[in-house]
Parts: sequence; structure tokens; C-alpha cells
Amino acid sequence: MGAWGSGTFENDAALDFVRDLVEGGDLDEALALPGPGEYVDVDDGARALAAAEVVAAIHGRPAAGLPDDLVAYVDEGRRKPSKRRTAAALAAVERVQQGNSELADLWRDGSDGGWSKSVEDLRARLSEEPMARAAPSKATRRRRLPLPELRTVLELASPTGAYQFSITEIDSPAGANTQGIVSFASGGSGVFMAMGTALAIAARWTAPDRLEISVPAGLILRGALGEAATRVQHFRDVVHVDYREVSR
Repeated sequence: MGAWGSGTFENDAALDFVRDLVEGGDLDEALALPGPGEYVDVDDGARALAAAEVVAAIHGRPAAGLPDDLVAYVDEGRRKPSKRRTAAALAAVERVQQGNSELADLWRDGSDGGWSKSVEDLRARLSEEPMARAAPSKATRRRRLPLPELRTVLELASPTGAYQFSITEIDSPAGANTQGIVSFASGGSGVFMAMGTALAIAARWTAPDRLEISVPAGLILRGALGEAATRVQHFRDVVHVDYREVSR
């Protein structure tokens, strides 16, 4: 997975799924995850959550800030709720959240950033009785807002090239968010710090597996960078993170 945030649609895999779906992709395929004994890849997990949000919207229980392309998709042909599909969506959400899931592992290893709360909200909406949807107006059908925009503003490879640190800004209907991400050459990535807005951050690798983040004094926010992880792990690969305050 490339750049990503805690929101369901704040990652590359989910945005790719949205584009594929509105162009004729298969919703059920995204919900079909491997069996309980198999590991769920991070991108498959992200697509499954996005697909479950589509099912919740068809169910009449959409998320706040659902991308307009999906609003139009749900309203086209007045798609009807399906007990079978809702059950599949609930199973997929539980599989990603609680099963043998790389996405859940990454969020447990890093700063949660509200991911667990978002997934719990999705489960709750899927568990409720279907709700009638109002017919969309012509203005709503014509309206198209851009999907969340992801911008990588800093990239810094480790001395051996085994790891890469990046800072990504995410603009979504819910607001701006900035994530610090470590990507592994062996596959996967992990968010380890989150901020509401971009800050003047400097970074350097002090060892092949150790990253130092410098932040202006007084700008570390409790609940965001103040709770950032001091290690990012993908299977056996571990990157250690140190934080240093510097004068403005």
C-alpha cells in the first residue's frame, strides 16, 4: 500500500477500488477475503472495508463524507439492500479488524489515528436494519467532488535502501490529515505518526534501521505526534524511531 490515513478512503488501494467499481468493477469480489487461517494482505483489507462502506450505503446507512462517485453508484438503478451481501460485508469487516490481517497489524503497531473507531462505526451501521434512501435530486446526480487527494511531500530512503520514510498529506471531505509512513522493501508499510496539519518536520536516518524525526518545540500535539510510535514493524523487519524537539 502507498500513502494512507485512518479513514476508509484515505489510502491508494481503496481509491483504486472506487475507480474500478464505478467503471464496472465487482463489489462482491472485493468482499471475498481468504479463509480464517490465511493472512489478509493490507491492500485486500483496505478494499474490503471500502466495499463494505458501499454495502452500508446501499443499506441506507452511509458514512459521513462518502465519496460522491460512490453516492452516484449507489443511487444508479436504485440498488436494493441484500441480506446475503450485508452478511458478507459484516464478515469481511470482522475478518479485517479481528482476524489474521496485515491492515489491523499495521494499525496496532503504529498510531491508531481513529482507525478502530471508524471500523467499529462501519460494523454498527451494517448491523442496523436497512433504512429507506431518498431519491437523489438532479443536482446531486450531477455533483462530483474529487476523491481524497494524497500528496507525498517528503521521501527519504534509508542508507541500505531497505526502508523509506515519507510524509503524506491527505485532503478529504473530513478535512486535512498528515501521516508519517515507513515503507519496507520486503513489502508493506506502517503509519507511525499523525498530525492534523503539516508541520515543519525534518528527518534523517542515524543508522540503517533507526530514523530521527525533528519537530519544532511546542508543536507536538497530544493525541497526534505525542503518541507516535517509536518502532514500525513488518514481520521481522523493524525500524526504530526517535523524536527530537528543536527551537523554531
